[in-house]
Amino acid sequence: MATRRLSIATVSLIIVTLAGSFGYYLISDGRWDFIDCLYMTLITISTVGYREAVDIQSVPSAKIYTMVLIVAGMAAWLFFLTSLTAFLVEGEILQVFRRKRMTNKLNRIKNHMVVCGAGQTGYHSIVELVQMGEKVVAIDKDQARLERLDDIDVFTILGDATDEKLLIQAGVKKARGLIATLSDDAANLFVTISARELNPNIRIIARAVDPNTMEKLEKVGANSAVSPNRIGGLRMASELLRPTVITFLDHMVRTPGSSLRMEEVPITDDSPFKNHSLKDSNIRELANLLVVAVKDPASDRFVYNPGPDYVLRVGEVLVVLGRVEDAKKLKKLSGQETRDS
Repeated sequence: MATRRLSIATVSLIIVTLAGSFGYYLISDGRWDFIDCLYMTLITISTVGYREAVDIQSVPSAKIYTMVLIVAGMAAWLFFLTSLTAFLVEGEILQVFRRKRMTNKLNRIKNHMVVCGAGQTGYHSIVELVQMGEKVVAIDKDQARLERLDDIDVFTILGDATDEKLLIQAGVKKARGLIATLSDDAANLFVTISARELNPNIRIIARAVDPNTMEKLEKVGANSAVSPNRIGGLRMASELLRPTVITFLDHMVRTPGSSLRMEEVPITDDSPFKNHSLKDSNIRELANLLVVAVKDPASDRFVYNPGPDYVLRVGEVLVVLGRVEDAKKLKKLSGQETRDS
């Protein structure tokens, strides 16, 4: 509102200035130089009171015009100054309250996700996390990038993510996961090291601009390193060889309103499914989910398309296909701890 009002006030002031200048020029039938007319208009509407730049005494109608211009100019200036003051004051006050409200919420948040870098890669990561119901804190030193997130329900922090103080402000010590997607590998390495020191249990996914950096990122604390260039190349080859499969995957992720995803459900000590076969667990009936694979923690291998007699053991992770809501339901049934707000 304040921005719109300031824009209208600025346009009004410009119109009065131009109208006054052309008015003097027309009244004199072009005898007065336009620059002098503009100068006369400015000193009139600003009530500065310098010596008259044109001889209005020789043109009687110019006196009446000047009086009208003084009133119009003062009104335009008053409108502009009040609008400018409102813009500055309201903007500053709103920023103060916004920062205070953001700080209070950040102090209470936990089990959330921190995304360092809101560029193209970071932006898409944030959108997906929010769609999955995660609470997200985004850090970036580019204000324009953070403004793109205004329509998304995320917390934003302006600054350099390599600053450990900002990581602490973002709640890394209480976060469940972190994505380091800065444009520089050295910066991602630094964020990874800092985050791991601040929170030994946090899961860290780091971007590797140079694929050769992936191993280094994992050595310094990243749970996994991702190379967008490598993923992009694999995606293009897959699009060429198996377009229907890629279309199916795109439908899951890109279709607006679609909540179809591949999810993972751990089998915990509290899970009623432990030591039961898939057939007896009734997962399909309880949550309407398709069990695609089971990860064996002992061998770190996957059992694809497990049969109905496959017995589930503690520590295994089910890879299921279905709606996010159904996956959350199965996690709750399986005894996995709910995510605190």
